[in-house]
Order: sequence, then C-alpha cells, then structure tokens
Amino acid sequence: MVTNKDKVLSFVMEYDKECSSIGNELIKFNTEFISEKTNIQRANVSTILNQLVNEGKIKKYLGRPVLYSLSEEFKKNIETDEFGCLIGSDTSLKEVIQYTKAAITYPSHTPRILYIGEKGTEVSELGKCAYDFACHEGILKKNSEYLEIDCSLMDEKAFQSTFITKCEFVSKVNHGMFLIKNMDSISRKVLSGFIDNVLANHNVEIVLLAHIQQEEKIQYFKDFFNFSGILPSLRNRSVEERYKHVEYFFQQEASNLNKRIEVNYGLMQCLLLYPCEDNLSGLKNNIQFGVANAFVKTKKNARKVVLELSDLPAKVRKGMLYLNKMKDSLDQVIVKDNVYIFDKDHTYHASAVDEKLDLYKRIDRKRYLFGKNVQSEDVDTFLFANIEEEINEYLVQLTEGYDEKQLEKDVSLKLRTIVHSFMDDLGNKFNRVYANEIYYGICLHLNKAITSNNNKQRISNEKVIEIMEVYGEQYLCSRELIQEIESSFGTQLSRDEIVFITLFISLHFKSSTHKNEVVTLIAMHGKNSASSIEKAIKVLMPVKNLESFDLPLDEDIEITYERLKKKIITINKGKGIFVIYDMGSIQVMLNSISQETNIELRFIEMPIGLLAMSSCKYSEAGKSVDQIHDAVIDDFSDTTYSRRGRKDIIITLSTEEDKKSENIRKILETLEDSKDYRILSFDITNKRDLINQLNQIQTLGTIVGIVGTYNPEVFNLRYVNYTNLSSVQSIRELFAEKDSGFDVFEYLTEQFSIFTHADLEITLLPFLTELERILNKKLSEDTRFGFLIHIGCLINRLVNLEGSVVNLNLEKIKMDYPNELQKVKEAMHALEDYYRIQFSLGDAATIVDIFKKEGETQND
Repeated sequence: MVTNKDKVLSFVMEYDKECSSIGNELIKFNTEFISEKTNIQRANVSTILNQLVNEGKIKKYLGRPVLYSLSEEFKKNIETDEFGCLIGSDTSLKEVIQYTKAAITYPSHTPRILYIGEKGTEVSELGKCAYDFACHEGILKKNSEYLEIDCSLMDEKAFQSTFITKCEFVSKVNHGMFLIKNMDSISRKVLSGFIDNVLANHNVEIVLLAHIQQEEKIQYFKDFFNFSGILPSLRNRSVEERYKHVEYFFQQEASNLNKRIEVNYGLMQCLLLYPCEDNLSGLKNNIQFGVANAFVKTKKNARKVVLELSDLPAKVRKGMLYLNKMKDSLDQVIVKDNVYIFDKDHTYHASAVDEKLDLYKRIDRKRYLFGKNVQSEDVDTFLFANIEEEINEYLVQLTEGYDEKQLEKDVSLKLRTIVHSFMDDLGNKFNRVYANEIYYGICLHLNKAITSNNNKQRISNEKVIEIMEVYGEQYLCSRELIQEIESSFGTQLSRDEIVFITLFISLHFKSSTHKNEVVTLIAMHGKNSASSIEKAIKVLMPVKNLESFDLPLDEDIEITYERLKKKIITINKGKGIFVIYDMGSIQVMLNSISQETNIELRFIEMPIGLLAMSSCKYSEAGKSVDQIHDAVIDDFSDTTYSRRGRKDIIITLSTEEDKKSENIRKILETLEDSKDYRILSFDITNKRDLINQLNQIQTLGTIVGIVGTYNPEVFNLRYVNYTNLSSVQSIRELFAEKDSGFDVFEYLTEQFSIFTHADLEITLLPFLTELERILNKKLSEDTRFGFLIHIGCLINRLVNLEGSVVNLNLEKIKMDYPNELQKVKEAMHALEDYYRIQFSLGDAATIVDIFKKEGETQND
C-alpha cells in the first residue's frame, strides 16, 4: 500500500537525484513546493516531513521559510533497492535476494541463477526485479531484452524447435535476461540439448534465471549455474507477510472494480490460514473468484462490495481448522471483530460495534421508529430534542476503556495525526482544554465515517443552519477538518459530519452516570381520562416529569400503537419511563414498544374500568352489595395491580341458551392441578362482546384456553370441547391432548433468517428421504422432527461461521460403520452446494449415530 509518506519520500529522492545530475550539490525545498508536486495538503506534508526528520532521512533548516533536504547520511545509505517492492524482501525473501544480487554483480562470468520453489512462489516478480537490478548495476543495458517462458505451458517439440533447433531467441535476448519457469517439466533429453547447445555456448551472454519445483533435481543443473536460491512456500512465510499479500490482491480488485471491498474478521482469518494450493497464485485466484461472486450480487449503484465466506471456494473455510494453533500469530496481524475495507490505495478497519456505538444507526433507528408518514420537521425536533445527552452518551460509550495504545490499533496514524493537529488548533483558538475522550471519540467516529463511506445526509438544511447560528466558529473549524479528511482519504463524507464534530467540540463531556429523571406516564382509555388526571396532579404538585396519554375508544389499534410509541420516544430522557395504565391491551403495546425502541419501561395496572365493569356484571346477575364487594375483591385480590404472581386463566364458555359454563367450571375445579389456574365462566350472547371481555381479562393474566360447548374461533386461543373432561386427570393434560401439531419448517424459518419454507422443502426433505434409503431405516415422526431441527441448526451454525459441534464418538463410528459414513458424507454434498457450507466428518457421524440409535429403539 503506497501511503502519502511513501509518495513524499519517493518524490524527494527523485527530485534530489535529478537536480544532482545537473550539478546542484544541495537540494532544498519547502512544504509548499512538495504539496504542489505531490497534490497532498500542505499541513499533511508538514507532518510527514517532520516524521522523516525524526527518522533521520530529512534534514530541517530553521528560518523563514523552513527548508528541508535529504540528509547526507541517508543519501549515503540509499541503495536503489529494486527488490524492495517484494513483500518479504527484508524477511523471508532476504536470503534469495542476496544470492541474486551477488550472482548478478559477481565478476568474470555471465550470471546464471537457479531458483528452487513450488508453483506460485513469485519467481516471475523476482525475475523482473533482478532485471531492474542488473540494469541499474550496469550489467545489462536499460533497453536490453527481458524474456520469460513457462515450460509447463509448452510441449517439448515447441521448446526444442524454438530454443534449441532455431535458437532464434539467442540473437534477441543476447546481452539481456532470460527466465525459464518450471524447467524441470521438460524431459532430461531436451534439457541436455538446451544446456549443451545454448548454455555451454561461450558466445552467448545471457543473464539466465531458471526455476525448478523439485529440489532433488538440483544436482542435474548445478554444473551450469553459478548460484542457487530457495523460494519459500506460502505455508513457510509469516502470517504478517500473507496478510500483506491478501491486502495487495484486494486493493488490486478494488482498483479494477472502482469500488471498495469489505471483508469481515472471520473471512480474514480463513484467508490467512487455509492451506493454499499453488501458493500466492492460488491465493490470488481464490480472492478474484470470491470478489467476482460478491460483485454479481452487488447493486450497480453500491459504493462497496461486501465479500462473504460463501463467495469463496469451499477450501477457504478450512482455515478455521487452524484457529487455535495460530491464534497468537493472528492477533499480531489482524484486530479481533474488526471489519476490513480495501480500496485501490488504502486499507481501513473498524470495530464491528453494536448499534449504540454507531451514531448513524442510532439516528436512523430513531427516525425509523417514527414511521414513514411523519413530517420531517417533527423528526428533526425529536432527533435534536436531547442532542446534548445523546452526544455525551455516545462519546462515553464509544470511548469507554480506551487509551492511546488501543487507539493506535484501531485508527491509522494519518487520521490520528490530522485529528491531533485539529485539537491543538482548537485549544489555541478558543483557549480551551479538552479531555482525551474527546480526541479518542472524534478519531473513532471519523474512522467509522471513512470506512462506512456513506455520504447520505440525515440532518435537514434548516437544522444545519440552526447549528451554524449557535456554534458558528466551531462549525467553520469542523468544516475545515472534514474537508481535510475527504482530501487525505479520497472519500466524500456526509454534511452531517460537520454538525457532529461541531457538537463534539462544543458540548460538555459528561459522565455516563449523569441521567435525567424518570418520566411518569399515565395512559388510560377515554377521550380526556389521562390528561385530566395529569392536569389535576400538576395543580396539586408542580412537576415537569409527568405526561399523559389518552386512548379514544373508537380509534384503530394500529394508530393507537404508533401514537403511543411516538409519545414514549419523545418524552424519554434517558433513564426510562414508569407507566400507570388502566386496562386492556396497553400492557401488550408497552412490552412491544420497549423491545422495539430499547427504552426501559416499567408499568403498573390500576384497573378502575375493569373494577367497574365487574361490579356492573354482578349487579346485573342480581347480587347484593356485599356479594358484589366480596366477588370483586376475590377477582382482583391476587393481582395486586401487577403481573407478579398472577395465575394462568381458563375460560369456561357456553351460549346463553346452554348455560353450562358454571357447571364446566365446577368440573375443572375437581382436576388435580385446578389450584394453579384462575377459572372464569361466561355465557355469551354476542361474539364481539366476548372478544372485548377476553382482551380485558388478558390484562389480568395469560389465558391458556377456552373449555366449553361453543367454539368462538379466537385466533390465538386454544379451544377444547367440554366432552373431553371425562378422559383427563389435569388441566395440563386437557390442553395437551388437542395439540394442533408441530410444523418443523415453520419453526426453523422463525428461528433462523437464512431459511425460507421453499429452501427447506427442496433441501431437507429430499436429504432425509435419501438418508432413509441409503441407511435402510425409516425414522419415527418424533425422531424426524428432531433430526430436521438438528440439521437446520447445524446449517445455520455453519453459514454463520460458528463451526460444527465436536462428535466425541467419531473414531468409534468410523470403525463400526465406515460404509454408512461414506454414503452419508456423499449425500451431504447437495446441502453443501446449496447453502455454500462444508460439513465435517463428525457431522456425518452424528447422522449415522441418530439412525443407528433409532433402529435400536424400534427393535426394543
């Protein structure tokens, strides 16, 4: 990866070399000159030059203007290193490069070098560097010929005709360089002719590089080569070098597609560890294959291609087998749980944080909760109603546990340098000090903004103008910072980023322990029921943390839900909401809203309406005042106006004509577990009234089901005919007896998002049928359900890169059932191809085990 620092140093070296060639002895330059020539911002050039001064490569001359030059010591030590572009030139390739340099510069003979290395070990790249080095050293002329052939791609007749019989290449390549790859793929007879007729010809002056894959054949060639060197295989190179190759290949693909490529942490692990056939050429081909697959699935206007493990050949997944062994080496190279994003010039990585640590997701989430039909100005009002608390909370959570050392791992030096300079300027401009957390927070936030590469504007222009009016100078400084980021990283950020940085540096950074008060919300049925109580309380006690919500009785439930959700989102001040409600479905809505918004809600029921309705019901039945009092107390005494300790409810039901509900209730009370339930009886005349009553009762506890003479066909309540009472001993048995059956495919699609019902029908059922055929065993219905769930869970684990569960009986099953194991493994190929996964042998063994145990059970 070529950084701005590399660009600056490279330009300075070339500039110094050119000027020296025309007689100038000391070449000086300033930041403005370098900035203009390299198209890098002047402030960044200044930072880079100071770094190079500290490294001893640049000398700084104080004065006005400040001037720089290459240091004399650095100039003396500069050795034009044509091999420096090779990854590992100072580590794994260091020795073979030294041999190459020695062979080329050794006097009194024409260099002949033999390389031994497997296919795909960079011999072509090494040959090109050797040619450049030979030209630089004057061994070859700069316009001399460089020819490369691969013997594995030629038949022997063509090789003999071209390079032995006609030998036309001699006149062409004479006084040049000739690289022969895979020389040992040609027969000994043909090689002998080539060596005797060409290499032994003293009139031929060719810097000859030859490559063989088999080290044992070196004896046959040793008399014709001055030097030999071994090219390391990919498995013998460090994880760090392999990462650099992966990075380079992805950057090439990003340049070809003109899009960024995103790779998750799990996939990076596999790419760095899997056994790679053909070494680097195989690694490159597999990456190209994966990127091509991912690109096909990418929308045309998408700014990046997201690569998944399923896009690459199945063999890449084998990298997971080496995780435990190579964990320490991986931790030195890649950061756990980070996402890596490659473009043509840079590599970015950012933590895959949850929603609370992503300001964009937080805002998008809150906007989504309002729905599509809300006016934009209402959304903006809410988004910025508590912006100070929001920004403070975001920064606290984002920087929790962070220090400079951790920041260096997650944020590039270039970004840290730019932000550091920005913070220094702010301190001088506004005479203010800033906590380290502000610096860390801006670095981490901008790092995510750069890697997400999202320029969508979420904040309205009107709201931006409001921010500018309040924080004018801070806004201008923030705008300069964002412009510098965009220029330095070649990206375009959202205009929102200026607002965010403005708020980061303008608002006080507060402790995460600071929260606003809990808000109390009264929610009741009726046009002005709750609001009237709110007004009365505020007259008696002037408070600001009390709100109300009225539920008109004729309003559609979906509209009520959206209004209540919006109300809760708007009044929330960060510490939660305590809700007092009267009855009905309010509790159900509150539970759903709490899960949907992540706002902490607690609530208590004060069922005034239900008390009154119960009293009226008993009054209509002709009961006295004392009887009504006792009955109402009995009905509501165990609720204590909360959900705690409530019993499940059974409804006994009959028509007004039958009037059997009370008798059915008495029969239920004779069953052995009747004390675990509340049993309520109804004789109904109107189904609509019954639904309303059931909804009210649902607030008192969970309704298990209905027993009676009449089935009201309530969608989510089970009905049991009262005639079944004579055959059961308990209420649990009564409702278990009429279980509607278990749809395993519905269960799997609900549990795992990777499946559709169609997927399961065309994959799991044929797979199970095939297993029953090849293993000659029919599974019972219960075992079939369990087996399908097992396979579904296993596929989900593998798709999500969680790996298989270890089978401790694998060796025994391999020994006892080798043929069955092989057949099952073959049958699994269809699932592997469809879901792009790789089952282990242990997975197949588990299936064999299930079928064998089923056979033993049936025999018993």
